[in-house]
Amino acid sequence: MKFYSIAIVAAIFLSSCLKESIPEAMMNKKNGPKVKATFNCKVNGDPVILLLEDARDQSTANYSLACTKEVGHYSLYARTSSGGKMLYFVTDSLAVGNYRTSTANVWQMWIMDHAFNGFSYSHFIHASGDYLDINITSHANGYISGNFSGRLTPLIDGGTNPYIFGPSSSTIVTEGSFSNVPVFY
Repeated sequence: MKFYSIAIVAAIFLSSCLKESIPEAMMNKKNGPKVKATFNCKVNGDPVILLLEDARDQSTANYSLACTKEVGHYSLYARTSSGGKMLYFVTDSLAVGNYRTSTANVWQMWIMDHAFNGFSYSHFIHASGDYLDINITSHANGYISGNFSGRLTPLIDGGTNPYIFGPSSSTIVTEGSFSNVPVFY
């Protein structure tokens, strides 16, 4: 009986010592220098800029800029004033290299929302010429950096069956770059 009492007290004591979540521990949130993170691109010539002064200081439930492991792929999320951006790369392990997503390996995949002329549109890999190229140039200490470009098709009306899409491959994403984006597993 004495053994069980000691085991219970030890378990309670040791569990109270853990003061940070696993993602916080992975990113070493409370210690060390700030980590500046960026996400930039042009969508049909319109600049998209996101700058975080400290990428470690984000809620893991509602982040502005992060890369997450999903089933069968990774997603890089960037929430900007012009809408959400989500870059998918299909792989089971995140490594430095090129990831190309096109209609050859997905069909009708949502990539981003972006506002044009006061209206927000969703943009997809839908038409035969659509693609998204992502290059991971660095993956270290729980952060990734790289660049991207692509051609997408805007969704005009998603409330119809079938959906009504705009001109094929008319959304051009250029000069895409990201740095020090935290990775959550």
